[in-house]
Amino acid sequence: ASSNYFMLLSRVDSGEANWNELSAEDQSMQGEIVRMWRESAEQGHSHAQHNLGVVYEKGQGVPVDYYESLRFYHLSALQGDPKSQCNVGIMCYHGMGCLQSFEKALEWYTLAAEQKDAQACCNIGVLFSRGRGMAVENGFAQAQFSLGELYSQGEGGLPVDANEAAKWYKLAANQGHRKALYVLGLMTEYGDGGIEQSGRIACRLYALAAAQGHSQAHFQLGVILAQGVLVPQDVARAKYHLSTAHELGVEQAGEVLEHEIFREFVRGDNEH
Repeated sequence: ASSNYFMLLSRVDSGEANWNELSAEDQSMQGEIVRMWRESAEQGHSHAQHNLGVVYEKGQGVPVDYYESLRFYHLSALQGDPKSQCNVGIMCYHGMGCLQSFEKALEWYTLAAEQKDAQACCNIGVLFSRGRGMAVENGFAQAQFSLGELYSQGEGGLPVDANEAAKWYKLAANQGHRKALYVLGLMTEYGDGGIEQSGRIACRLYALAAAQGHSQAHFQLGVILAQGVLVPQDVARAKYHLSTAHELGVEQAGEVLEHEIFREFVRGDNEH
């Protein structure tokens, strides 16, 4: 079915055929394609569900039906298909086959963006740039963090851009997103992404992430306090955070706790 569909699609794109005026032969072929995809969709095949979403959204040999399109996109999206997740987001954004909801749009865009879908990444940026994201509460910080990750790694069709990544991490961190707080702490500690290096601010960001149980934030905070380079050395606090990190599964924290400064700290405590 798919090979026949793409052959017909190619003819439409080249101007040899028109979805609104298919020949009897082409209409018969498209009807058979839709029938076969429906059978596959009913059996839970995600690609068939996505393809039917496209067909009904664009009216490819069938009447345009946004409700039916959204239904099939949604079935595919629930199985984790990023293109369908993005398309559900688009339909929620525009109110196609459903009530308009920027919040729902952002939720679906975020799921797709986490799978590096380029269109979803762009749509998240558009959503925020137009101020639509300000009305969103659920999923707001996660979407911002995901966009920061994509700019940081140069994935999802986006360029590597540390400054742009930092911008989105800051927005997520302002919402209390613990991973964003941690990553922003790293960038602040090392002066990345156009951020001025500051041990004091880095420690504050690590502490906020650590308070939410982020194991690596505990570790990084312990290390920076033990080193005493960017901030005054505080062995007691360093030991606490490294011990907590080790309890949370960071094996390297145990190795750092074997350092001489902690053995001397323990001897000093025992002498008192």
